Amino acid sequence: EMLADEKNNLCEHLHLSLQSADDRVLASMGRPYGRKEIVSLVERLKGSNPGITLGADIIVGYPTETEAAFQNTLQLLVDLPVTYLHVFPYSPRPGTRAAKMKDEVPSKVKKERVKILQEIGRKKKMYTYREYIGQPLEVVVEQVRKAGRMKGLFSGHSRNYLQVFIASDMNDNPDAFLNRELRVVPHDCDGDSLVARIDSFLEL
Repeated sequence: EMLADEKNNLCEHLHLSLQSADDRVLASMGRPYGRKEIVSLVERLKGSNPGITLGADIIVGYPTETEAAFQNTLQLLVDLPVTYLHVFPYSPRPGTRAAKMKDEVPSKVKKERVKILQEIGRKKKMYTYREYIGQPLEVVVEQVRKAGRMKGLFSGHSRNYLQVFIASDMNDNPDAFLNRELRVVPHDCDGDSLVARIDSFLEL
C-alpha cells in the first residue's frame, strides 16, 4: 500500500530476504512466514506496482533441506515473478541455531543446487530485461564506463533497478551527464543489462 501511495517518491524495486520457500526449512530457520505469505506478499507488490522488480536471497543446503524441500523452493521460484536471485550455499555461523545442527547436506549437493537456482535466476533476469526493449525508461546516469565491452557508454539504473548502458554522440563532455536523469529507449539486451539511446533529458 505504501509503495502504491508513494509511487512517485520511491524507486520501484525491493530485495526480499526469502532464504527458502519450503515451510519446514523456514520454520527451522525461525522465519515468521511460509510459502503462502511469500506468494501473498509478491502478489500484493506486483498488484499495486506492476513495474516493480523483485530480487530474492536464497540459501541452499540448510541442514534440514531435503531434496523434496529444495524442489519446493525451486518450483516456487520458477513460478514467482521475481527478477533475479542471489543464491548462497549454507555455511554455519557461530551463535545461530543452525550452528548447533548437523550439516546433513554434502558440499557437492550444495554446489549443484546453487548452480540450478543461479540458472533459474539468469533466465528470469534475461526475460525481464527483454520485456523492456522498446519501452521508455527513466535512468539516472552514474558513471562512464572506462573499460570493457561497454567502454565509453554511460551507465546507470532505472527507477526499477534495471542496469542500462546508454549510447550518446555527446561524449565530449561526459561529466555533464553524471547524476542526471534521462529518458531512454532500450534497443538491445544481453541478459545482465540493457543498451539504450537517449530520448530526452529530465530534471530531477
